[in-house]
Amino acid sequence: MTSVHRRRCLAFLSLALLTPAALAAPNATPWWQQARAQLQQHPSWQAQRASYASAQASAEQAALPRFNPELEGEWQRSRGQRNYQVGLNQELDLWDSRQAYQQQAQQQAEASQALSSWQQLQHWVQALSSEANWQAARQHQQLAEQQQMRLLQLQQLIQRRQQQGDVGQLDAELAFLSLSQQRLTLAQSRQQQLQAEQQRRWWFGQLDAAPEQAWQQLQQTQPTFELEQHPQLQMAKASWQAQQTNALAAKRDRRARPTLGVTLGREDQQTVSGLNLSIPLNVRNDYAPEQRALQQQALALEADYRAQRRLLQQQWQQAQQNWRNFDQQWQQWRQHSQHRLTQTAELLHQRWQQGDLSSADYLRSLNQLAASEQAGIELQRQARLANLQRWLSAGQLPTFALPATTVETHHAS
Repeated sequence: MTSVHRRRCLAFLSLALLTPAALAAPNATPWWQQARAQLQQHPSWQAQRASYASAQASAEQAALPRFNPELEGEWQRSRGQRNYQVGLNQELDLWDSRQAYQQQAQQQAEASQALSSWQQLQHWVQALSSEANWQAARQHQQLAEQQQMRLLQLQQLIQRRQQQGDVGQLDAELAFLSLSQQRLTLAQSRQQQLQAEQQRRWWFGQLDAAPEQAWQQLQQTQPTFELEQHPQLQMAKASWQAQQTNALAAKRDRRARPTLGVTLGREDQQTVSGLNLSIPLNVRNDYAPEQRALQQQALALEADYRAQRRLLQQQWQQAQQNWRNFDQQWQQWRQHSQHRLTQTAELLHQRWQQGDLSSADYLRSLNQLAASEQAGIELQRQARLANLQRWLSAGQLPTFALPATTVETHHAS
């Protein structure tokens, strides 16, 4: 494979993920550029590139002649005379099976290219999902720490008021029980944060957290569903066509192929030459069952291709509905609840100090406040994951999320 051909392959592989909507995407933020560079160094990304290069090499091999000539020689010594003979044999591809195998290899390379595009998209979605999960786990941990701090302050305040005779022992016990339960919640949130961080680090290493600007950029760019351009459908179609061609190639390959040879030598001090021809006789095995098996495999892949069309359309519709659901709820929570939580916490504390709220009601309200904050974190996480799943269902990536390519302008010499 020439260097120019490699560059063209890499360029086409990356452009396979582009769509009109993706082409209109805004420029990448610095975080996207750093994330692209980090992910390109990931072992799974490099393995995918190697698999694609292997398929390209197989296609190049199939374009070469199938059979090499065979050189044979013989030397004898009889009654003081030296006899020798040199021959050259060539198996003939009369049925042009090479053309069928070449076409099959090209179709397999197309399937490998579609698979590479799909794996690139999957890697990106998995990596960004780990980023969203990690940021949400970190927020849950911060919320648990904040809630524990509230309960600690409440316990200390109750102890002082108990000494003054303002509250009884029951209030102190309720605060103690709530604080004990919160310690377990904090420990669990820290464990979940460490697990999410480990998964995220597996993809992005020591890369800084994605800023809100990066998420907004992904949110503002809308994918467009183009079924025929979906990598999974292209992969299924290419695999089906490759199996059809494989059945044709096998049919041609099982036909009798003659071998033609020419010999030249010397025997009894005389020059001898000759031609030989050998043809296999497919009389005991005509390979008909094998041919039927290959044709049935092609029919099975055709059915898979048609089923894939239906499945991809359903997955896209479901992903769109799922994203609209979570995004709508997240936007409403952010608009109506996010800015009121701080005021609510201050109001509850003030009403409890004034005696308008009992300690039990105050603790219950604090738990409801924490649950509301947790709901906001989870809604944001689910909205981000649903948006990523929407891109995955569309089989696309915006340009700012695509890896940098080695596209170079080639001028014919």
